[in-house]
Parts: sequence; C-alpha cells; structure tokens
Amino acid sequence: MKITLNPNEIIIKSAHRHVIGVFLRILPHLLTLIILLILLSSTLYLDTLSNDWLLALAPIFRFMIAVGLIIDWLALGTMIMLEYFLTSFILTNERVIKIRQEGIFSKSIFISDIDRVQDIHVEQKGVIAHFYNFGTIRVTTASEVGEIFFNELPDPASFQKNIFDAINAHDNLKNNQNIIQQK
Repeated sequence: MKITLNPNEIIIKSAHRHVIGVFLRILPHLLTLIILLILLSSTLYLDTLSNDWLLALAPIFRFMIAVGLIIDWLALGTMIMLEYFLTSFILTNERVIKIRQEGIFSKSIFISDIDRVQDIHVEQKGVIAHFYNFGTIRVTTASEVGEIFFNELPDPASFQKNIFDAINAHDNLKNNQNIIQQK
C-alpha cells in the first residue's frame, strides 16, 4: 500500500505482523486442511468395501471434501494476505500510521501526528512472544483516534524507542524553529 507523505516527511520504520503471530492466527485453517486431507485419503479405501451404498456415495464424499479443501485453501491464503502483507505499522518523522485490511473490501487507516502522542505501552505476553520477540504496542494519542494498537509487532521495544526518538527530534525541530522566528 502506498501512502502519501508530506513534504520533508520520511519513513523511519515500518513493520508487518510477526510471522509467528500470523501462524497462530491461521492455525485453525491449517488443522482443518489436515483433517480434510485425512478424510480424503480415507475415502480412497471405500472402494475396497463390498457395501453398494458406500461405493455409490464415495464420489460424492470425495467431491464434498475436495470442495472443502479448496475453500479452506482459499481462506488460508486470504488470511495470510490480510494479516501479514496488507496490515502494517509505519512510523515517520511526523506521524504514526496503522494500516489494517479488515476484509477483502474493507480497510482502516489510523493516523496520528507525532506531537499528539501521549504514551507508548509495550506488552509481551507468553513464552512464545518473549522467545520470538514480538508483542503489542499501544500508542495513546490526544487525537480523535485515541489509541493506536498493533498486535504481534516484531521487536516492539525497538519501535517504542524509535517513536520516542521521533517525538524528541520533532520537539527539537519545533523549538529550533521557534527560536529562529523569535530572532
């Protein structure tokens, strides 16, 4: 996704969800895929049975399972696209931006100016989050957005430091401009 930057605005850091976080979100689809594959392979043994009803219904079972596999495979691909590639957190020297694709045709963009940021809170819950270094960052703002949060952000402490650095740099730039205007 291309965002329009203001003049003299540069992207400091951007990130997508952590791969492990995406994997945990798509795990139910993967398990469904495995179960459907096991069911499909078990229907191959229906031909060896002597029951005429099961022999007649075997192609219907295979077709229904194959349709379920295709639907689950498409849902899995869609979730990976939505959760990883189309959801991002961007920090510029002037703004904090969160882009979240909520569905195939629905997108939310949360933007707050860097000078409106009031607090940044980082949470890493669980052994997996600490081991793979991902967590949630919550940016509380004085803007109408209120709070911008991003789950499964890789290295959230680094993002927190970068936001504080951007705030300090922005404040220093403003102070220098005010001093120059007063002279």
